[in-house]
Amino acid sequence: MSPVLQVGGDFGDIARKNGLIVDKTLICKALIDYKVEAICICLPRRFGKTFNLSIVEEFFNVVTGNDVEPVNGIVNLAAGQAERMKLFKNSLLLNEHPAFFDKHFCRYPVIRLNFKEVTASTIGNFYCTLARALHRTTARIARACDNMDISFSEADQYWESQSSTADALFSWLSGLLREVYDSPYIVLFDEYDIPLKAIRRKAWGREAAETYTSLSSMIFKNNKDLKCGLLVGVYKMSLVDIGSGANCVHFLPLTVHGYCSGLNENGEQPCDLVEAFAHDETEVRLLVEAARQQYDLISKFSTESIMATLTRWYDGYTFGRTGGKFNPYAVAMFLRELKRSSNIDSATQDYWRDTGNQHTIQELVSDNWIEFTQLIRRLTQDYDDSDKS
Repeated sequence: MSPVLQVGGDFGDIARKNGLIVDKTLICKALIDYKVEAICICLPRRFGKTFNLSIVEEFFNVVTGNDVEPVNGIVNLAAGQAERMKLFKNSLLLNEHPAFFDKHFCRYPVIRLNFKEVTASTIGNFYCTLARALHRTTARIARACDNMDISFSEADQYWESQSSTADALFSWLSGLLREVYDSPYIVLFDEYDIPLKAIRRKAWGREAAETYTSLSSMIFKNNKDLKCGLLVGVYKMSLVDIGSGANCVHFLPLTVHGYCSGLNENGEQPCDLVEAFAHDETEVRLLVEAARQQYDLISKFSTESIMATLTRWYDGYTFGRTGGKFNPYAVAMFLRELKRSSNIDSATQDYWRDTGNQHTIQELVSDNWIEFTQLIRRLTQDYDDSDKS
């Protein structure tokens, strides 16, 4: 079967479909190397945040009934690891850091939460959708534990019997994982900024924000059951309130190295967490060469001609140590359109711009109109002065 040129999706789903993938598996080692309770990285839309979280989940997560079909209610752990291992065969992580791979592969329960559907039409709606985000993950993990004498129905019963608060659900889930696995867990927050963004300009926003920061604090701060946490989103939003909150979350700027100074526990240079996001020129070139080998309509063009077009259109970002980082979504869309049309001109489009709108920018301008106009005056004045000189 020919590799699939898929745009978006989770690492495991794409790999199981024999899809073309840029290897970002070193993010797993970078996360552990950083040695803090939790790290937050903010990136623009369509820069591989969800994809990278799915790599972390597939690598670290313990084997469950979701990996292999249980036999007489028992999960064959060896068979489950063998299935998961197929996703990482010939990966950079396995080839460059085999000792790390063996030590951490399928070792920790992973709690992956996605807050993209949290809404805030009313404060009640906010609390309900926030708790529902927890419930979806709780139910999925409880179902996986069903083959270990933990009933899946317990999650739903708990959901109905409690006040449906997010912190109560997480407390229950934390206890479940402690009982079943007796191992620290890893927590992943996808779209962590959506709840805080949703309650902006709400009269009851302060109360709702306190609830969310309290939940984050409970998960990440002084939690003895936590191995580490990774939060990703678009906007940098504070998770700290006056005197409380998740002040342990380290916000990692994109303009610096994404690792701590010094060597790791094995005497090695730590992997760079920031470099795990977006695509560099080497990664894009490998992707283009793989696509040319698989698709006749793409093979008509040389690697250099395709790279020249991609570089001219999509490499305008600087993350970490170097500039020239490519937008992953735009590169994938370009190759998919080139495969369909075999025409570079028609494949070259501003794909990323069409994935969102300017609503947030408009809100910020409206809320800060005086400061915005003053800034524009200063910028235009500086421009006029430099132009005259």
